[in-house]
Amino acid sequence: MSFVTTIGVWPWLQNKVVDPMIQVIRRGAEPKQLAFSAALGVTLGIFPICGTTVILCGVAIAMLGTHCNAVTVMVLNFAVTPLELSLIIPFLRLGEVITGGQHFPLTSDAFKKVITGHASKDVMLSIVHAMLGWLIAAPFVLAALYMVSIPCFKLLIDKSIMELCFNTLRTRAAAAFTAPKPKRIRVPPVLASKVKASAGCKTCRGKGAIECPGCKGTGRNKKNGNIFERWKCFDCQGFGLKSCPGCGKGGLTPEQRGER
Repeated sequence: MSFVTTIGVWPWLQNKVVDPMIQVIRRGAEPKQLAFSAALGVTLGIFPICGTTVILCGVAIAMLGTHCNAVTVMVLNFAVTPLELSLIIPFLRLGEVITGGQHFPLTSDAFKKVITGHASKDVMLSIVHAMLGWLIAAPFVLAALYMVSIPCFKLLIDKSIMELCFNTLRTRAAAAFTAPKPKRIRVPPVLASKVKASAGCKTCRGKGAIECPGCKGTGRNKKNGNIFERWKCFDCQGFGLKSCPGCGKGGLTPEQRGER
């Protein structure tokens, strides 16, 4: 088991960063929009004054509107909090180099004054230097992160689309294989011949047999609703009349016999 998993960092990243980003990618956002939003969230997230990055991100989201993804900006801003603390000193030194000022001594007394609100003029000047260093580096950081993030998000979106299509096809295939097959009705030869003869005479259904007292020569059983047995009489088994007044000759209509 790795050190990251042991101290609980990976579950935290999984819940706070990875899962929200996966949800954003699956919604079908544009790669360039996601790349710009991620770069903007990181750039604003490393602002050297702690506690103000959320406000900066909110202002940026309100100004850009639909040009950025709000969830991506906030998630990345939250994720780079440890990086923000580690970059305060580099931004401070960069601002001091640009202005040509003296190096601010990073001692425990100076931090204590900042925390208790008794900051001296030198402390306030160092904060201004750190903000200036971030302001100079921010455009380069934003551009570099944007260029690097575009191919990454394109790859993630393509992979997400392929995974979604594969899961859909797999679900449909599983449903097709597990669906119950329709039951086939076994039709007896006698009943099958009756169905085929339904295009013949409407009176006797193309049957020539002895006269039946149960169906009165029609061979029909109205109580039975089965499609293959609706003409079957309980008494004559659906054979109907031997001599049909409707067709008269073997159950064929005049059109079937070729007569006009």
